[in-house]
Amino acid sequence: MESMSIISLVTPFLIELAKKGIEKATETTAEKMTEGTISWVKKLFFKDEKPIKLLTDLEQDPDSPENQVAVQDLINESTENNLENQKHWGEFQKFVNIYNNGAEIGQQNIYSTVINNNTTFNM
Repeated sequence: MESMSIISLVTPFLIELAKKGIEKATETTAEKMTEGTISWVKKLFFKDEKPIKLLTDLEQDPDSPENQVAVQDLINESTENNLENQKHWGEFQKFVNIYNNGAEIGQQNIYSTVINNNTTFNM
């Protein structure tokens, strides 16, 4: 069972999905999802190219515990005993983490460490 903290982290992106659809929501980040994960997200949250009621309910009330539990249950049901969907869920979480940190096309999140081995240099 996924923790509620993970669901609350993916909620802002799920709201974007409800508003824009998967293709538009994913085009603004440098990181891309595989076609398999995009297909999994579509099957999970869309029907006939429109967001399912759960997604629109989440868009209307993202802080609702009932909506978050329903999303959690939907994801758990999809990933339970299904290694392929578990892989898609993992990729989706990584994508959403990058999305939440604001990495857009043309931007990079660069983390670097400078090591000063010069013992005569004082900072």
